[in-house]
Amino acid sequence: DQAIKAFNKAELTYQGQYYFHFYKGRCYFENKEYQMALKEFSQALHLKPQQDDFISILIYAGSCHNSLGEYEKAVAALEKARKAAGHVKEIYNSLGFSYFQLKNYDKSIENLNMAVEIDPYSAVDYASLGSNYREKGDLDRAIVMYEKALELDPDMTLARENLKRLKKRDL
Repeated sequence: DQAIKAFNKAELTYQGQYYFHFYKGRCYFENKEYQMALKEFSQALHLKPQQDDFISILIYAGSCHNSLGEYEKAVAALEKARKAAGHVKEIYNSLGFSYFQLKNYDKSIENLNMAVEIDPYSAVDYASLGSNYREKGDLDRAIVMYEKALELDPDMTLARENLKRLKKRDL
């Protein structure tokens, strides 16, 4: 909140600088004020940011849209980031989430597989793969993915609960 107040005081001086809007957007993002964050990220994109910041802004915008339940908009921002950045785990992870929410399990699996290719120690991505396979009805693969997630993070409650439910069905 203090950072946002400071940004508001400095707005006249820095409003034409993309990084001003990017960092102000990040403050709103951290406060879970996603609409305000999107407004700032949009302004930052309009001001032609440097390539690395362009990608980061798109990832944050995609995350805002996901948090607001605007999954199609999230996919649009994240696909643009993917095309510009190539192999960035956070992009694939977020796309996996977005496509899962849209019930496009094949696209979700495709993106999550890229995420675990980049980071083979990402328990959350294996658990997400498990959820996709579960929804597709491939319970054997879902079990393998949940087990892999728990191997990497034994405290992952979501993976443990899903694995327990799936194994109960097999009995």
